[in-house]
Amino acid sequence: MIYKRKGSKNLYMDFTIKGKRVNKSTGTPKRKLALRVEESTREAVHNLMYAPTDPGCLLAEALEDTYWSRWSDTEAGEQSTERVRTIIKLVGNINVCDIDRPLLKKIRALLKSGRSDVTVNRYMGNLKTVLNECKKDGLIDTLPYFDMADEPKTRSIVNTLSKEDEHSLFENCEGQLRDILMVALDTGMRIGEILKMRPEMIDIDRSVVTLTVDITKTKTGRVVPFSAKVSAIMEQCLRNDTKICFPGSKNQLLRSNNISKAFKKVISTVTAADLTPHCLRHTYASRLLAKGMSLKYIQKLLGHASIKETERYVHVDEIDMVEAYRSSI
Repeated sequence: MIYKRKGSKNLYMDFTIKGKRVNKSTGTPKRKLALRVEESTREAVHNLMYAPTDPGCLLAEALEDTYWSRWSDTEAGEQSTERVRTIIKLVGNINVCDIDRPLLKKIRALLKSGRSDVTVNRYMGNLKTVLNECKKDGLIDTLPYFDMADEPKTRSIVNTLSKEDEHSLFENCEGQLRDILMVALDTGMRIGEILKMRPEMIDIDRSVVTLTVDITKTKTGRVVPFSAKVSAIMEQCLRNDTKICFPGSKNQLLRSNNISKAFKKVISTVTAADLTPHCLRHTYASRLLAKGMSLKYIQKLLGHASIKETERYVHVDEIDMVEAYRSSI
């Protein structure tokens, strides 16, 4: 607002941006010139108030950092990374500070070509994860609003192994891969947790592994029992002079994606189903439920943050029960 203060020759400007009020002389009595001064002052204050605390970084660099901090040890990490790379191809390697709601709407519109709303949500969700990491690192002040499309409510698919497929799987794999998969099926641990497991976490006398907060997905520690089937594997982990139980070359941490690829190569000779190593965790939980263990205990063993995640296995048990009934009549 431009106004004339009583007793003053020059015109004054009065406006507020982000809670900051500017009320001062324009330095001129001419209205047109005063309006120009006000406009330039508004722009200067706006740039100052909304400037990021850090110059930010390019999206490709932020993606690289997110991959190593969040996705490198997950089975879906490569896929998540590739989705964000697709977004970079669509809009260019822009600065993360320049990503706002209008640009997000443009990205969603570009992704919609030949993709369902559910798939587009996955792309946008991965981009949101990258920007969340940027916010944690102080590269952006606030997270822009993401418009996510409504998805149809369906039961999540829980794939499990039959006893026959399990037998064939372990007949067709060997060495460290076999040991890792056996531990996964016997304990229900995530592949990423097994790859980060350290010898000092293993208690042979009590037959338990104590997972610490730094290696679990939910960042909460838990105690996982193991059976006599994998005791020899656990004892070997203690005998190995390594920082982690299942090291890769040069004692480096193995990547979950490499285990997933090796698993898929073996499982393809066993069954036509499209399975990942995570099916071993599903199989573990489903078998515990079939034996009568309560969902609450299964939740604790799996390290689920919510009981709703564990309730998926009730549906699997219902299917098995119906199939057993039909085969008996």
